[in-house]
Amino acid sequence: MGIFGGIDRRSMLIGLGAASVAAAAAPAFARPAGRGGPEAFEARSSDGTLLIGDAVGDAEAPEILFIHGLRQSRLSWGRQLDDPTLAGFRKVRFDLRGHGDSDKPVSPDSYAELSRWADDVRR
Repeated sequence: MGIFGGIDRRSMLIGLGAASVAAAAAPAFARPAGRGGPEAFEARSSDGTLLIGDAVGDAEAPEILFIHGLRQSRLSWGRQLDDPTLAGFRKVRFDLRGHGDSDKPVSPDSYAELSRWADDVRR
């Protein structure tokens, strides 16, 4: 029996080698050097809720707006911002009210009206 709960040294080294190869082949989540990060922005909805977002790409290019689901944040769209097939677009993402870095209003009324959610997207 090896020192790692029944795994001998050879098996451990093979496992570590395979993990290293898999990690090297996986897409990186970090931005390539020299490309710069997303441009951060803030917007206020009509009820005063502060919305936080960021954008990548030429400001004159057609935009794609990425909207996350409930209990998520704009960070859910990290891979899409780095996708080379979307290079000709300005990619915009933001945190919905009550999510991520955006304000989290206490009143349930702040979440009940669909027009408020629509206003957030319009901003």
